[in-house]
Amino acid sequence: MKRVSLALAASLLVMSSLTISSGFDSALAEDKPASDEKTTSAPIIAPSSEACLERVRTMAESFPKMAEAGKEAVRTMIPDPDEFAKKLPTIEDVLKNKDAMNLKNYGGLSEAFLFKGDEEKAEKLLKSVADGAKEILPENDNFLAAVKGDFGLAYYLNNKYDKAETYLGDAVAQLEKHYQPQLANNLVASYLCMTIIKDKQGKTEEAKGFAKKLVVLALKLKQEQPLPVPAEKETAKENPEKKTQ
Repeated sequence: MKRVSLALAASLLVMSSLTISSGFDSALAEDKPASDEKTTSAPIIAPSSEACLERVRTMAESFPKMAEAGKEAVRTMIPDPDEFAKKLPTIEDVLKNKDAMNLKNYGGLSEAFLFKGDEEKAEKLLKSVADGAKEILPENDNFLAAVKGDFGLAYYLNNKYDKAETYLGDAVAQLEKHYQPQLANNLVASYLCMTIIKDKQGKTEEAKGFAKKLVVLALKLKQEQPLPVPAEKETAKENPEKKTQ
């Protein structure tokens, strides 16, 4: 059976990362350095949690259009999920042979089924991929987290917040624990969705926490600094009123 390499390009947010980045650049435009020089050593001083939440609420208005570009990219890559599946070894053989590459291909295939509207098949396939990943992929491999984040985003866009929250929570936990710059947009988008979900649930403090993480990460990306995960709670040393220079 010919091996087909879909690789990480199957991830929705990776495919649309440039669009997402440009959207956040626009939303954070007032935080750009005064000069054209890179300020890689300057400390990040984010706005207050309240201000961060307001910014994310604004970003959320245009986010569905950004995400749709990524969904369309996956649909273009795999227009017929059933036909694509025929090019792969069976999922049973993939699990038996600990075939990491085709396990990831099946992860991408699960997204294709989801974007086509076949939630039952997508969920069933993702469960097999997730079970296999525990034995086949190293603990610091973030592919499954990227796929789960995409599932969460898809459910978020369809207003299925309970399902979205479960997948996004798993994605955030893994992506924070094993941060990779190439998946920064996946993490940013997951933060955005979790912010809005918590906000709609009336859990304002939790919404502020995710919003703060999003803005801190976006600001660090703009300055091209290392990206430690921000603390869950603001420290006493932070000055909410002080603006980023």
